[in-house]
Amino acid sequence: MPYSTSLRRISRAAVITAALLPAPSIAMASEVSEMYARLYERAYTLQQKQEIMVAIEEQDDPDMAPFLVNALDALVSSRLTVTGSTEKNLHTQLMRMVSKKLGELRARDAAALLYTVVKEAEDPVLKGEALAALGSIGVGSYAEKIAVILRDLNMNQGGNVQASETVASGCITALERLREPVGFVPVFDASVGWYSRRIKDAAGRAMTLMVDDPSEMLCGILRNDASFYAMLRAVETAAASSARPAGKTQVAVTALRQALLRGGRNPVEDTLLSQIRTTASVILRDQKADSKEAVPMLQQILSLDTAGAGEKMTVLEALGASGSDESAAVLISYLKWFNDRKESDIQAKDDRLLRSTIQILGDMKKRKATEELLRVKTLGYSLGPLHDAENALKKMGL
Repeated sequence: MPYSTSLRRISRAAVITAALLPAPSIAMASEVSEMYARLYERAYTLQQKQEIMVAIEEQDDPDMAPFLVNALDALVSSRLTVTGSTEKNLHTQLMRMVSKKLGELRARDAAALLYTVVKEAEDPVLKGEALAALGSIGVGSYAEKIAVILRDLNMNQGGNVQASETVASGCITALERLREPVGFVPVFDASVGWYSRRIKDAAGRAMTLMVDDPSEMLCGILRNDASFYAMLRAVETAAASSARPAGKTQVAVTALRQALLRGGRNPVEDTLLSQIRTTASVILRDQKADSKEAVPMLQQILSLDTAGAGEKMTVLEALGASGSDESAAVLISYLKWFNDRKESDIQAKDDRLLRSTIQILGDMKKRKATEELLRVKTLGYSLGPLHDAENALKKMGL
């Protein structure tokens, strides 16, 4: 009878026996696992061992971990003695199976051995499997080592793109599972790096799970002469994170500062900078941030030729949401700018920004705006701004 046929019959018999007996399931699982361990140790060929390992993969018994550690140790030790492409392929597949199962069992005793596989394996799929298993095991001390591997891959695409992406994917999975802050920046860099969309998206998802508050790390990325795309990614990550309001606000302020310091050299860069500033302004608006650092930068955006109406509208909303006297002073100054232009017969393309400014000042109920609101009524504006000014003055009790 062929060996594989015999094994399948044993496997089916063991599963049926385990299902029928009312004895404690844990004890039964251990007996079945011990049976497979004996079969594995008696197997003479890699093909036989692989067939047995297929059956072992179906077992969910933590008591299998010591046997699997020994099995992987033996495979690592024998890797240099394996010859022939078929045998090498079987050997590699078997190491992948054992590594994956050790990860599923969260066998902490296997951590050092799995890292040896990561360092010494030539097959990228095996490296990736061992990395993912390390993450599942949860030994945080390996996070820094894995972060270095990913950092190096981020900086150097290398000759074999597919192989590099496979290893990078394993690193991202491991760092996501380990949830150590040291892995955040390399994973972020992967999300904006040279990789395919699949890897970038995986890194983006991992970032949202790795740390509760990435604000400090995102500020560091923004200050570190990041590309415009990376800056946008950083501020978007902050907006979507569960960071505390103060942390989100600090990221937004840092993003505004860096975006205003760096001018665009072409329309594409101008668009990216506008998106960075707009996203930062959205954060400030949504957090109702009363940031004295942000106010002069928001005022600067209102005077930028490269800032469109949509961006400026968000800035006005951010100023209004803060409710501070400093923000009100900027809005009053902006309304004065509109009034001065109207007085000089300079017609605006549309009155959306003017009307928003008036409405926000009315909602803030800052009586310091009274003079400019009264000017609106005397300068011959259309009915829309006139109506808004009337309502704003009423809200102030005037």
